[in-house]
Amino acid sequence: MGLRPQQREYLARWIDALLNKVSQDPEAQLARPGDKAYLTSVGNRYQAELNKLSDTLLREGGWDYKLSSDYVEQGILDIMLKLTDQPTDSGTQPLLEALAESFDSYNEQRTVYIPLSGVKMTDVDELPFGEVVLKQMTEDQKEEVGQNLRTEEDREAFFSSVRVVPHAEVTVSAEPIKAWNIAQERLRDVLDILRYVMPFLSNEELDPDINLLGLNRPYPPLLAIHSGKVENLFGSFRHIPTDVEISQETLKELEEVGFFKAVEYAGKEEKMELELVVLRGIQWTADSQGQRQYGNMLLSLIIALECLLPSERSSGSTWFSEGAALLLGQNSTERKNIRDRVRGLYRKRNDIMHQGGGEEVTRDDVVWARKLVHNIIRSIINNRDRFVNEVGSYAIDSWLEGRKMAGDL
Repeated sequence: MGLRPQQREYLARWIDALLNKVSQDPEAQLARPGDKAYLTSVGNRYQAELNKLSDTLLREGGWDYKLSSDYVEQGILDIMLKLTDQPTDSGTQPLLEALAESFDSYNEQRTVYIPLSGVKMTDVDELPFGEVVLKQMTEDQKEEVGQNLRTEEDREAFFSSVRVVPHAEVTVSAEPIKAWNIAQERLRDVLDILRYVMPFLSNEELDPDINLLGLNRPYPPLLAIHSGKVENLFGSFRHIPTDVEISQETLKELEEVGFFKAVEYAGKEEKMELELVVLRGIQWTADSQGQRQYGNMLLSLIIALECLLPSERSSGSTWFSEGAALLLGQNSTERKNIRDRVRGLYRKRNDIMHQGGGEEVTRDDVVWARKLVHNIIRSIINNRDRFVNEVGSYAIDSWLEGRKMAGDL
């Protein structure tokens, strides 16, 4: 996109003003001791302004899809160093124009490797999910990557850093910091969808902890002292986190529970409103998987339900309970049972929100609510044409109102 002349003039004056402050401060230091430039001062007094300047330049130039503020900051510091070391009559604007052109033309592609926990790949070496590829990262797969590295030093760095655990491989066109951020963002959608489908692939009692390796919850050593002796304690095997297993058999189950369609939605650059709604519902359902108390799990699932059945005209437990019933019930008896069960869950939800307690939320409540949300998501995906109006907006509320008018409840 680049900078307009007025923007360039304004930002150049800003750089000059900051450089003038730094030049007059005997305690400030602007230097490049290595590959990176630094501006240091007592109390980092200029860092906030430098951050704001970098953020503004990044936003005005429209480069935030491939560059980070850190990268832009280095460009600004480079201009300040050049003006300090070799002052010119032409001033800041030509240097800023050259920097903007370099940002416009930046087009480096890099592949990011992110280690994962909570995922076990058996007879599947790799599995593409749009722009994200999950890899078992066997020694053969590592060697395949290593063959394209230029030096032995690079090979050693790669092999020592990349362990034989499942990795996400994400290729992006961006500078290193932004590439890492983009890769994580793309991967989060895939991990959320994996967390969402996990209960439908295995026993409900399993406790997967699907995350970036090192970001999952810590498990301290089980150690105690009794009668002057150190004891190694044994934790309950019921609470040891398990892995979601990805195998050829799992792939069939993933297809059946709508995993790949959700991944397709997540991978789109431009998403329709219905697709955003589905992904938001999945994110809140996945959030329930990370909660440790049944009450909090229920809260996340209720939020997911409300994301999936929005209405500008109606709200409250009546709308959501009747909406779920109309969407999923095959006959009047099923619809009544679903409506009454959802109303009961809302009573428990309200007790938690407004009284801090009340009637106990049970595991059965959570399992039922999770399946309810899952079935609603599948119904929305499988019948999307019913819930999108002529202008492409998500209009499930109109469909539900029509069913009510027809006396289906």
